[in-house]
Amino acid sequence: MTTISDFFGSEPSTSVVLGAGTALFLVCCYVYDLFYGTNKKKFWRTVPGRVPFIGHMHLLGLDLGKILPKLYEWADKYGQEDGGYEFHVHLGRVPVVCSEDRFLELSKYRPFKVRRDPHFSESFRSIGAEGLVTAEGHCWGNQRRIIAPTMNKKNVEDYLRNMKMIATRLIDNWDRRTEDGSSVIINDGVFAMMADILSIAGYGMDLDFINKSDSVLGQDVLHLLTASVFRLMAPFPYWRIPLVGQYLDGAGFRKDRIMKLIGSYVDEYTGNQESLDETQRRTFLGKLFESMKDTKSKITRELMVGNLMTMFMAGTDTNTQAILFCIWKLAADETGLQQELFDEVRDFDVASCTHEDLTTRLPKLKSFMHEVHRYYSGFPVQILEAIDEIVLGGKTIPAYTPFLILMRYPSINKVNPSKMVPIGPKGEQPSEFCPRRWLVTTKDGALSAMTPNTTNNCSFMAFGVGARACPGRIYSEAMTFLTIISLLQRFQISLEAGHEPIFPVFMHIDTVNRDIKLQLKKRSETYVPPSFTGIGPENP
Repeated sequence: MTTISDFFGSEPSTSVVLGAGTALFLVCCYVYDLFYGTNKKKFWRTVPGRVPFIGHMHLLGLDLGKILPKLYEWADKYGQEDGGYEFHVHLGRVPVVCSEDRFLELSKYRPFKVRRDPHFSESFRSIGAEGLVTAEGHCWGNQRRIIAPTMNKKNVEDYLRNMKMIATRLIDNWDRRTEDGSSVIINDGVFAMMADILSIAGYGMDLDFINKSDSVLGQDVLHLLTASVFRLMAPFPYWRIPLVGQYLDGAGFRKDRIMKLIGSYVDEYTGNQESLDETQRRTFLGKLFESMKDTKSKITRELMVGNLMTMFMAGTDTNTQAILFCIWKLAADETGLQQELFDEVRDFDVASCTHEDLTTRLPKLKSFMHEVHRYYSGFPVQILEAIDEIVLGGKTIPAYTPFLILMRYPSINKVNPSKMVPIGPKGEQPSEFCPRRWLVTTKDGALSAMTPNTTNNCSFMAFGVGARACPGRIYSEAMTFLTIISLLQRFQISLEAGHEPIFPVFMHIDTVNRDIKLQLKKRSETYVPPSFTGIGPENP
């Protein structure tokens, strides 16, 4: 009988067998790619230059910071006719939605026929953040009915006092650290401020991350955010490996600590619903129980913990980046914008202001904030999946087709931008950053700022569009207002001399590429910052 040794002369080594197996696998992949990948029905125009096995990866490269500009470049070249184009990653095809019309069509199918990419949702759930962000279908509808009211204007008004206190605490911290004229790195401080705000607003605990930079909990949050990125990009869900999977990247231990802490607050509130004091009732958790009572709906303990984790982590990350981009643009601006905004907020009374004051009395700051959110939106891309057959651009799309959505592109592209983006006062096009873009003059001659429409257009995608728009927008904008006001009232700001360039880098969200180092010059030695104490309701 003929054996393998007859061909090799002796028993083959392990390396030979592995080499032969690998070669056979590559041949099979090539045949699959040649006859299936290439000939599979296309929806839109395909980017040229595809190579067997690697697709277009040689054109995209491995630098995350350069991937998004390349996708935009392809959208300009290949996506204008149909509102979408296609490229390949290894053996997989990736349809890309890059027009306002196609995305609005797709969004109408959410959350029942189109859902968020399951891999994204699983990676987020794996670190404990299971809630409204990852929910789909009827589960999403039930959670939104309960959670959305906790972030409405009336309830955000209750959170303002603590926002003011923490914003002032951050500015005080920077004041002390720069008394000798040295610069200050602001990234960690802004992150700590958001974590403080969310811990107080969430469940009434002032953990003071700002002045406790070595906080174990703060480091846990940072590590989990990093782990979520690695898990999202992992080639396989290693965290599912029994017993050890959750701990291979160190995230499991940190997740356990945070969930145990948040779970203890949920249990405390659950056991004392009828005896919660006024301070507890004004927290997100207190309002969550009130909302469940009002809507006669309930969510499980696990979802309460998951939503608090989501609020704490995603809210910290995205709001931090938005505020960092605001401060950077002000510090680097050479058009007089910083002075304009200071003149507007100079006499603004932070201590007694209401949410309405923030949104109606500061039009220049409001326009600037909207433009930062438009141009540097936290989530420039999104991955969705059709879970049922749908029609898109007149073409039938089969179930389980994934889509990469360039969410920010319709607002800033030069070829065919959203018509809902107003032209700047000096003719600035949507592809340019223009902090005065949203300003208008009312009939009585007063200056006002438009509020971008997020219902049926893609001009402003920082908080999503349509039914799945983020309910935390009002909360987020209030925090940005208060931080910038507090900073400008105390300091004239500039980048440290010789500062390296700052620009956005795409990770799972757009982030600043490096530490921002500020020089802070006190505007007046006689300035007395507002004083805030405690975390309870304001005295009448």
